Amino acid sequence: MSHDLTSMIDEINLASTNLSKSSKTAESDPLSQIVRVLNAHLGQLQQIDVGAEQLRQKVESAQKEVRGFGGRGVSDEGVEGFMRSLRR
Repeated sequence: MSHDLTSMIDEINLASTNLSKSSKTAESDPLSQIVRVLNAHLGQLQQIDVGAEQLRQKVESAQKEVRGFGGRGVSDEGVEGFMRSLRR
């Protein structure tokens, strides 16, 4: 058991050494550049997702408001309220 643990530690140390050597050339590594670009894109997509969810909630709220007017006919207040909710 201790031999397995020792060999695992040696492998981890070797991998760590290799990573620190390769990190010096990471700036010029095309794969690293691609990963950085993809990570930036992922961050932007996550922000878009959050914004889309907020917009969905506002639309849902506006729809509930409009349904609340019921048989009283169409009113401009529903549209005005919806526009105010978008400006918040």
